[in-house]
Amino acid sequence: MNAYERLYAAVYLQDYDRPPFSDNEWNEMLAEMVPHFASCAPRADRKYSERERARAVRASMDMVPWSHIYDHPRYPILGEIPSSHEGERLTDADGFVRVTYGFTEWIERRPFSDLRGFLSFLERKTERARHDTPLLPPDFEPRLRHAREMLPDTPIAMPYLGAELDGLYQLAGWDIFGPAVAEEPEAIAEYLSVRADGTVKLVHQYAEHLTARDCPVALGAYSDIAYNNGLLLSPRFLRFALKPAVAKIVTAYHEHGLKVIYHSEGNIRQFLDDLVEAGVDGINPLSPSENMDPVEIRRLYPKLILWGGIDERAVLAHGTPEEVRREVQRVVTGVGRGLILGSTGGVHPACRPENLIAMIEALHEMA
Repeated sequence: MNAYERLYAAVYLQDYDRPPFSDNEWNEMLAEMVPHFASCAPRADRKYSERERARAVRASMDMVPWSHIYDHPRYPILGEIPSSHEGERLTDADGFVRVTYGFTEWIERRPFSDLRGFLSFLERKTERARHDTPLLPPDFEPRLRHAREMLPDTPIAMPYLGAELDGLYQLAGWDIFGPAVAEEPEAIAEYLSVRADGTVKLVHQYAEHLTARDCPVALGAYSDIAYNNGLLLSPRFLRFALKPAVAKIVTAYHEHGLKVIYHSEGNIRQFLDDLVEAGVDGINPLSPSENMDPVEIRRLYPKLILWGGIDERAVLAHGTPEEVRREVQRVVTGVGRGLILGSTGGVHPACRPENLIAMIEALHEMA
């Protein structure tokens, strides 16, 4: 099977020679993979050429999300590798001052300091979104052509388009967002609904260029809504505010024949039935250490597409290559059809390069 055939079989729960491999976040660890999969000499500066990076991806992955081809902030597959500016303070158009150190970003200053200020900000943000006309980046088409030349046999998935709820946690901070959920849930629901309308427009535009014939699945309508032991917000609030927005976005993808994977870190079991009702076709990233073991979720939800499953904390960071291989075997055998194998939520610097190689090679050896 080629990569597209394997991916198509996975999203339609058909038989395959092996599950496809893809990941939703590799960061700088992609540089650790390039010498092995592109068969080139390691470089101390880790600045491999476009061709070397693309060769490594073609040799290891069966699908690549558009969001990581050019625009990844730390280590894109194609284009220039950005310089790191540790501790840099950036002020955005809304007046938020953000600070970044490696994988950690926080807001140092907000343009409001209390619930009333946040609700006024949210009202303005909702009105702006209501009148915005989302457009594709002007250089999207030439960049897509170049990506297809560099990754000719690798399906390219539509960009990640989220439902925006988790963005509000960061903007407000939990000391303000929590009271907003309790006192003004309608304002949050309206914002999510308006933003979903804009996302729907983007889905239709992107689908003119990235069709189901190019890649049959996309990660969309995502929001991180959970932690290891359960939901961050009540199921009642999520059904009221998030679920309708997710349903709008999923419907737009389905109009173009695309299956939709919903992403959230943490234990989302209490909201899984609601996601299925909203039309979601699959979930990501399925972390065993967050009570979302893919083998058990497959038993409970036999028709969902499952993407992820190899624990980036317990296994990829702290295991041995042999333990990784055993875990790949366990997940592949236990899930069966409908699996897109990958790490659980992304690969970070604590993950061991030899474990990442073992994960991919163990899967490829099953074909």
